[in-house]
Amino acid sequence: MTTEPLAVPATPTRRVLAGGVRVFLAESLLIPTGLLTAAYLARRLGPDGYGIFMVAAALVAWVEWSLAAVFSRASVRFVAESVDWRPIGSTIVSVHLAMSAAAAALLGSLAQPVASLLATPALATSASAPSPPPPAG
Repeated sequence: MTTEPLAVPATPTRRVLAGGVRVFLAESLLIPTGLLTAAYLARRLGPDGYGIFMVAAALVAWVEWSLAAVFSRASVRFVAESVDWRPIGSTIVSVHLAMSAAAAALLGSLAQPVASLLATPALATSASAPSPPPPAG
């Protein structure tokens, strides 16, 4: 004879609290993992390489955050006005993915002019050239 545990009904308040705790726990991992990643990359790339990496990361983050800002207000409005949010959510994700891919292609094509503007040729070569494979053996 098996007894099933009684399921506690998920009230909206309980779901919000559980979601808030999950988000808090996920956000609490952000600083330690960021510090570990920064320490590893700084040692692995050296001061010059890490500086170039951070410039490239800042440019990419700026473009991606700008895209997210463009879509956020319209996305919230369309989802709020719809009866079924799933098709609209799917369309929003597809459009955002397409725009992100276009932004990545644009950033890749502008790597050389940006590197020239910043007088950092390594910024363009690391953006356009694939990294060499690790040594065998």
